[in-house]
Amino acid sequence: FPYTTLFRSAVAAPAPVQDKWSGQCVVAAKPGVSAYVDQSGASKAGAVSEYIGYTVTQSADKYVGLKVAESGKFVGWAKKSELQMQDLRNCN
Repeated sequence: FPYTTLFRSAVAAPAPVQDKWSGQCVVAAKPGVSAYVDQSGASKAGAVSEYIGYTVTQSADKYVGLKVAESGKFVGWAKKSELQMQDLRNCN
């Protein structure tokens, strides 16, 4: 049957796994969380508050790039281990 060959070749490859941090809403897990200029964590750019919702814009190995959910202003990179994920509605 010629149709059997057609169906076998039409099988799609599995979708790539999306990083669990991508697009998430986060806050600082504790007071005093630093934001850094880049994902190396070498140069401090400011702080991440536990009272403001941030949206993850980029994800690297141990750090994520954050923007303030309300204003869209990029604040820097923070350690994943120092952040707490929130419901997405907290960033909308």
